[in-house]
Amino acid sequence: MGTGRAARDKGNRGELKVVKMLQSAGFDDARRNYADKVDEQGVDVFAGTLLLQVKNWGKEVPMSKYKEINRHDGIRALVSNNTSTRGPWMITMKLKDFLAIAQDVGILYDTSLIPPF
Repeated sequence: MGTGRAARDKGNRGELKVVKMLQSAGFDDARRNYADKVDEQGVDVFAGTLLLQVKNWGKEVPMSKYKEINRHDGIRALVSNNTSTRGPWMITMKLKDFLAIAQDVGILYDTSLIPPF
């Protein structure tokens, strides 16, 4: 993605869309991190304990973009969308974080199945 105004606006629209999706799913505290341009935490959106890096690209988003999140006091995840295919928004996170969330909401019934991390 380019570095001009159009690219910045596209990124802003993606962040706003993610915030709206989170809010409609019950994350009432979902908000954009307007300070990210200054503090360089790599967090575009906060929602509860989620620290989200949002990429709204015209191509596949490399998983290495996950490493742009520099904060470690929450569950880090990369939320991405390939605008050229108009595909669904996708999320990339550590497996142990996903398993913790799944267990917390009751998806995993047998906690002995969770490998020790």
